[in-house]
Amino acid sequence: MGRVLFLFLLAAAVPAESPDPDVVRRLSSEAGRGDLADRIRAMESLVRLGLEHEAVRDAVGRLLKSHDRDTRLLALDAIPATREPEVVDAVARCLRHHAWQVRAAAAEALGRGRAKEAIEPLIVQLDRERQARARRAIADALHRITALGFGDYTEHWRSWWKDYGAAFVVPEHPPGAREAAADTETRLRQAR
Repeated sequence: MGRVLFLFLLAAAVPAESPDPDVVRRLSSEAGRGDLADRIRAMESLVRLGLEHEAVRDAVGRLLKSHDRDTRLLALDAIPATREPEVVDAVARCLRHHAWQVRAAAAEALGRGRAKEAIEPLIVQLDRERQARARRAIADALHRITALGFGDYTEHWRSWWKDYGAAFVVPEHPPGAREAAADTETRLRQAR
């Protein structure tokens, strides 16, 4: 049995309230090197242990600081929707990475998490960003968090944040979630 598959199975068997620090360390190490498929499995196993655990957050944070672009991309893609402040901060720092792919992946990860603390770093990066796909990812993340439709117009986002940011509360559901749920329910009723 391959070492990553063994670690994957071991991580799956570990109770969520107490991940083994050795398993966390080994998964983190495997996520940063070797065959791509093994790296993906290791990264997914690591975050499956739970970002609420300090050891897992620290390991993910180290991977998000990697000099290897692909390691950062793997970490950003594997991060589930989370509002853990340490994780949000680490992901927001990736918005300043030199590779636009990392900046776009960071914006997508922040959009999944929908944390209010992500809004300001996204607006700041939108103002700096010149790469079209990264700008689109940042605008999409801002829309997903706020449900506002300012697109990639930085001046609108800055003005809104200045005027309403302090009192803003992230909507319970991302834009379109309620409509999608209602549409699914309607289709299920019609199928009966």
